[in-house]
Amino acid sequence: MPTLYYSILNNSEIIERETLQELTDIKYLTIFIRKELHHVYTSPDTYANQYHFYKYTFVTKENKKEEYKAGEFEIIDISEEYNRYKDFSHREILIRDNTKNCFQKFKSIIGGSDFIIKELVPLIQTLSIIPNWEMSQKILQYDKINSELNDFTNKFKDLESKYKILLAQQKI
Repeated sequence: MPTLYYSILNNSEIIERETLQELTDIKYLTIFIRKELHHVYTSPDTYANQYHFYKYTFVTKENKKEEYKAGEFEIIDISEEYNRYKDFSHREILIRDNTKNCFQKFKSIIGGSDFIIKELVPLIQTLSIIPNWEMSQKILQYDKINSELNDFTNKFKDLESKYKILLAQQKI
């Protein structure tokens, strides 16, 4: 798989392109992320399936690695994707807290490029607003729990409507 590039829009959507030039040609894009193949796991089974694991890096328009500044924090590094055999495990995002002159680690648990929208963008937004690491983590945790609650509520409503349909069919 070739190297891919991403940029984050103001509405928190991402754009994916095969070359960085395709993104830099779009006006007003300022955040660029490179996705490179880090390693391939080949399963020992008969079919020898291959599973790809990647490394994401903030880059400049010149495709040089850069640290991303978000408020009083700097995202220094996004580790390669860790795996347990064929399954994605996690990745770690190393963050410098300039208010305390120390480093923090954020454990990303969403595999693939979905982590950009579901974890990285909320992390950047929170760090840009909240100057306190502990408080920003609590806000992210609250947002995650709230999102999960909304998902469960929607699933419950779907099941409830299906149940009512089944009940109605039995009365006929």
